[in-house]
Amino acid sequence: MKKIKFASIFLALFLSLGTLVSCHDTPSNTTSQDEQNTSQTSELPEFFDYVHEDERARLQLDYKGRGFFEEGIAEVELKTCIDGDTAHFVSKVGDNSTIKVRFYGIDTPESTGQFEDWGFPAKYFTQEKLENAAANGTIVVSTPLVDYGEPEKDSTGSRYVGVVWINETVKNAPMDQLYCLNLWIVQEGYSASKSVDKVPYLVDVFLEANTQARLYELHIYSDDIDPYMPTGDYQTASIKAIMDEQKELMKNGGDYEDHSYYMANVSVTGTVVAFAEHIVYLQEYVNDDETGTEEWATIPIFVGMAAVPPKFTTINTYLNVLGTVGISDDHGLQISDVQMHPIPYGDHETTVLQGPNEIVGTEFEAHIFDVKSTDLDHSTDKYLDYLYQKVRITDDLLVTGGYNADDAGYTLYVTERNANYSFNISVPWYFKPDPVNNPSYSVTDYSYFVGKHISVQGVYSYYIYNGSTHYLVIPGLNSDIVVVD
Repeated sequence: MKKIKFASIFLALFLSLGTLVSCHDTPSNTTSQDEQNTSQTSELPEFFDYVHEDERARLQLDYKGRGFFEEGIAEVELKTCIDGDTAHFVSKVGDNSTIKVRFYGIDTPESTGQFEDWGFPAKYFTQEKLENAAANGTIVVSTPLVDYGEPEKDSTGSRYVGVVWINETVKNAPMDQLYCLNLWIVQEGYSASKSVDKVPYLVDVFLEANTQARLYELHIYSDDIDPYMPTGDYQTASIKAIMDEQKELMKNGGDYEDHSYYMANVSVTGTVVAFAEHIVYLQEYVNDDETGTEEWATIPIFVGMAAVPPKFTTINTYLNVLGTVGISDDHGLQISDVQMHPIPYGDHETTVLQGPNEIVGTEFEAHIFDVKSTDLDHSTDKYLDYLYQKVRITDDLLVTGGYNADDAGYTLYVTERNANYSFNISVPWYFKPDPVNNPSYSVTDYSYFVGKHISVQGVYSYYIYNGSTHYLVIPGLNSDIVVVD
């Protein structure tokens, strides 16, 4: 698409008239519809780059040397891009806690818990811009205010509402060379413009960019098919077959797009073995009658950020799940775009086949693996046997340190008593030492555990941060951690 500047006043005139006025006479009744459409298309105003050429869309506050949590603006490092309108950052000044940012004034289609048309292209657009700026330029996050001040959180209470300013090629870019990524997303038609009234100088430019995207029928305003949207019926698939292929790719360094189930709609069946951090871990039992061997395979089912009824997350519940196989940038392979509603109303709802009190037989019971901590050593391929499985570590474990999470919980540094192997335990909630006699007391700081011996069970998983893979155990229940002494 040729992008040539045109006067904003033309677009304002277009808005006031409500229709695009042709420079030619009104077509006669004998003119075909195709000719009319061609004539209208030829009269489109030249595309204007509001992001880079409109002086109204510039950062008004000096960011250098300022801290986000104290003053509402800071230069940041990219931690991870979640989707088209959410990313996590770390401030370069002051508090280095994670800044989870929900982009102000936009709402891109879903690409995590649920999949919507143009959700993946929106995510890839945002991710590309942020990664380019992180590698070669500048990223600044500001709160949606016209002056310095403490940032505000969105309705979830865990994310900050923010405006993201980037330069993809200039380090420490001056204010007038930082470009509004929120506006860029609107300009490209990946989101409609929402209210930006808290930043008055951006109101008109957001509206004009949005009208232009609609006029040009870009992305969400087009009739084009989203090339990344999974299509087709749900095929019955084995969790073991999906995971076996994934493990081979991890061993050999293959790309996730090489997975034969990547972006496939699948129907899988299994038992809930754990639930933590918005993920249901679904386990499949496989019995080879010829060899008499038993195997279990587990896959993460990402259920989205909304609350999910306990009937779908209780351990030992046997489920049929319809979803799409994909890859989370920071947590690896998972099934997403699943429906778990209290009352089914969609065409691909999760079905409870047996409740936890109805389970009878090995094939339906959640299986926990007893392991030594050294079995989880990811320097060999043996750890893949336990990937996403629930494990019970039989070693005598000592907590040597850790750090508190940004929202709740903590990560503990743990070593086997003889210091042969160390690993991390990620606790996504606050531990209750005595839930029966003192249920109101919760441990809010990791230091409580330091120097104590514990026993633990949880899902063996990993996350990717700054290109590095970190393996850890994630307990799902308070009872999964026991302080021995």
